Amino acid sequence: MNASDAVTGDAEACRNCGEILVGPYCSRCGQQAADHLASVRAFLAHAADAVFQLDSRAFRTARRLLFRPGELTADYLAGRRASQVPPLQTYALAAALLFLAGTVHPIVRFHAPSFQFYAGLAGGIGWTNRLSAAEIARLSQRGLSPELFGERFVNGATSQLSSLLILSVPLFALGVWLLHPRMKRAFTHHLMFALHWSAFFFVLTAVLQLLPPRISQDSLPLNLTVLLVETTYLVVALRRVYGSGRLSSVARGALLMIAYQVILMVWLEQVVGHARSSI
Repeated sequence: MNASDAVTGDAEACRNCGEILVGPYCSRCGQQAADHLASVRAFLAHAADAVFQLDSRAFRTARRLLFRPGELTADYLAGRRASQVPPLQTYALAAALLFLAGTVHPIVRFHAPSFQFYAGLAGGIGWTNRLSAAEIARLSQRGLSPELFGERFVNGATSQLSSLLILSVPLFALGVWLLHPRMKRAFTHHLMFALHWSAFFFVLTAVLQLLPPRISQDSLPLNLTVLLVETTYLVVALRRVYGSGRLSSVARGALLMIAYQVILMVWLEQVVGHARSSI
């Protein structure tokens, strides 16, 4: 029996995969070597450490997402990933926040007294539409009150929101790719950029949804301010991730902002068209 066999025989094996442990984590599967169920104290220490690490990483990710445009994407593409929540999880958390804010004030709603649709999802562009006189008459003929129609519309629009969340990311990434034809980047790189941009947009929209409707609806100064914030964020993110010049970043940012608003408007028209066809 040689020295290496003796070391192997005395060494502890990973409980998950059986690999010989060298250090506090398994080199094959990454599981922690220490048994956090050995005692209540060990369990509580492990739980506190896990929560602290998660909270710390989430806080850093949120701060950089909101106030350092493009930094998360640039670091992720450069391989500096351990200190941030992965892009897909960041996007999912922001989408969940958007849905949660929608339970306070629906993202798309119907104002029964004026028979008017309103959407705040477009961020910088408030969107309104109104039922025609013929549609209002058909509602009355069916005995369907405007309030009940509005409730059904909001429920239907909320259920269709997932289609927008899913489709907007690859469409936006496609736009980014088309505007950088000379850059030899994998499409997944543009997807990471689109995920972080969408997460920022969802958080901003969620904040706007928490404002009282009398402030957020039909407020031109607010809409223009939000549109300026979104476009500026996008321009700075493009410069940081793609290294574009100032003027080219402004032009590309403006084009992408217009394209994103078009995506939102097409979805809104489809949702309202579906509601109108049900009258």
